[in-house]
Amino acid sequence: MTIIRDAPGAVAAHYERAARGYSGRRGRGPAGVVRRREQAAVLALTGAGPGQLILDAGCGDGEVAGLLLGRGARVVAVDLALAMADAARGRGAHAVRADMRSLPLRGGFDEVTCIGSSEFVADLPGLAAELARCLRPGGSLVLLVPRRNWFGRALSLYHRLGGVRIHLRSRAEVVSALAGAGFAPPEVWRRSLGAWVCRARLAEGR
Repeated sequence: MTIIRDAPGAVAAHYERAARGYSGRRGRGPAGVVRRREQAAVLALTGAGPGQLILDAGCGDGEVAGLLLGRGARVVAVDLALAMADAARGRGAHAVRADMRSLPLRGGFDEVTCIGSSEFVADLPGLAAELARCLRPGGSLVLLVPRRNWFGRALSLYHRLGGVRIHLRSRAEVVSALAGAGFAPPEVWRRSLGAWVCRARLAEGR
């Protein structure tokens, strides 16, 4: 019997096990096509450029961090799994093993990216508030959140087989969580097959 866990330790253990060969597996087949489209949407929304300080929260193996570094940004990459943080470090990011719900970082980032990791956190409003804390006033959050559709449900089943629960969200839930954390309504939305991708700016007075 598979035991489904909704806890940071379970998520970290899952990705410690999955780290070897992770990029190769995710890049193959239909899942690889979806992943590349999602990355293209993220890159279309990010303001990363030379000298920009970016926090990649829940960085995984650092693939997105590597793309941001390629634009000349300075990237701090955070992941709960040590093996994933190490992989991001190998791509050139300053990597930290930490829980993104309570980050050991000061504010001042120009942008935060949170791509395919917020679904592991039950409390989206709390996560949005913590990511907002890390931004400078007027900074931006680029967020990718799995949708409540057939693809999202398939993704949920995949993780359940590994003993981990994820949380699918509606667009309204995302908007509400961001507003509660002090973000203006998202400026741009991109809808991929399995996810919402949006960019929201933190109010200047925060």
